[in-house]
Amino acid sequence: MMINVLVAEDEPLILNSITKLIHSLDSDFIVCARAKNGLEVLQCLNSQPINIIFTDIKMPLLNGLDATKEIRESSREDLKHIPVIAMTADAFAEDVAACRMAGMNGHIAKPVEPKILTAALKQYTKKTRETES
Repeated sequence: MMINVLVAEDEPLILNSITKLIHSLDSDFIVCARAKNGLEVLQCLNSQPINIIFTDIKMPLLNGLDATKEIRESSREDLKHIPVIAMTADAFAEDVAACRMAGMNGHIAKPVEPKILTAALKQYTKKTRETES
């Protein structure tokens, strides 16, 4: 089963490196959508199926926290259960708490380490597959 990943990051170099990293990890994962802000995340969700979202917290127009709140409050049931993982350079206690309050499933620190990203993908992929079966 192919796992469709959406990566949201406003810094092009970071966006490209995370995309390449995900593609290099496992052939089951494909970055099928990329977004530069939360509004683009919401647009992507309307145009294709997404299994996991990795999002920066601080982005222009609509940040990752507010985008996640909109996803969780959506009237579409298929969106409410998508794992959303924050990527943040500031993993302070208040940021972690804000992620939880927004409805995010977890967070990983930037710069993103391959083994941490792999662990997050596997953890949330397992949950996604359990939900679908």
